[in-house]
Amino acid sequence: MEFTRLETAALAQFTAYYAHEFPALGEHLRHARPVARLNTGNGFYTDLAVALHLPRLECDSPLDNLTCRFDGMKEGLELLLFFRNGAASLLEGYAIAGEDTSSIDLVTSGFSDIVPLWPARKDTNG
Repeated sequence: MEFTRLETAALAQFTAYYAHEFPALGEHLRHARPVARLNTGNGFYTDLAVALHLPRLECDSPLDNLTCRFDGMKEGLELLLFFRNGAASLLEGYAIAGEDTSSIDLVTSGFSDIVPLWPARKDTNG
């Protein structure tokens, strides 16, 4: 099983968006792979597996604040990245306005740019 274009883009955006808080997130997600995918009718779930040799991450779960919209949707999806025992375990996209996603092909459908839902985070270390 391979990542869809949306899943790949979402993981890249989580890496970029949270880079200052979790510098190891990018390396962690580069070693992730999808193991199951489900269109829930109100969004999607993608179960993830991460290489066991990687150090576990200490971060809040879920990471959030990213959104996109599949072609044909009026409102967007909020994207969430969940962790279990320090490893990314689930990517979720849920329809913010409760739109029906059951007819959307998660693999082939186009989607908008993935952007923050709220104002940009600031690096408080500098």
